[in-house]
Amino acid sequence: MADLITDAQARDGGFLYPAEDAQQILSLAIARQTESGELSRTQLLEIADELGIAPETIAAAEREWDVKKYEIAD
Repeated sequence: MADLITDAQARDGGFLYPAEDAQQILSLAIARQTESGELSRTQLLEIADELGIAPETIAAAEREWDVKKYEIAD
């Protein structure tokens, strides 16, 4: 888990999260933000855009996630 950061570090962006920690934090924040616990694809693309993630990257991630989802189900 990431170490706690000070307010000064948070303000100037001087702290870096490992990618896995950032993913988990964003996942929790998104889940809390959405009332139903679900996002539309449009909402997903809007969030990705705000994070600077290209639609093509999201599409590739969706395909990868779809494959992994079915591998886990088997």
